[in-house]
Amino acid sequence: MRKSVLAAAAAAILLGVVPMAQAQDVFPYKDGNYWFVTAIHVKDGAALTYANHLARVWQTQMDYAKSKGWMTGYHILTNENRRQDEPDLYLVTITDRLASADEAERRGQEMRAYMKKSIQQMEAESGQRADYRTVGSNMMLREQIRR
Repeated sequence: MRKSVLAAAAAAILLGVVPMAQAQDVFPYKDGNYWFVTAIHVKDGAALTYANHLARVWQTQMDYAKSKGWMTGYHILTNENRRQDEPDLYLVTITDRLASADEAERRGQEMRAYMKKSIQQMEAESGQRADYRTVGSNMMLREQIRR
């Protein structure tokens, strides 16, 4: 009988401890959305030119991508306390998943059809933007969500 009581007590302790140990083994954060951040340096005197491009072209593309569910959101952020050599703007796009290579190609074709532009036209326009802006860096960040 004494063995039965001890075995029952040991089982109760083990049953109570195991869930506690498992609960302590959970990371306090889980992966969230991907944030793609592009640092943009705008040349002196070109802020209005670039802002017009963002308003007419970039934001049109972002709104279309969001409407298709390819992204969950986007932002244009200004660097208000910019130090020497830091970017003027950050362009941020947010998505909940990464596209496969095939899906990315399909999206590119669909976006070009929507914008009524060929790859050659889009490349030429990108080259023209080099006259008034440069891309400083690109980052892919992952949001961490507290459990």
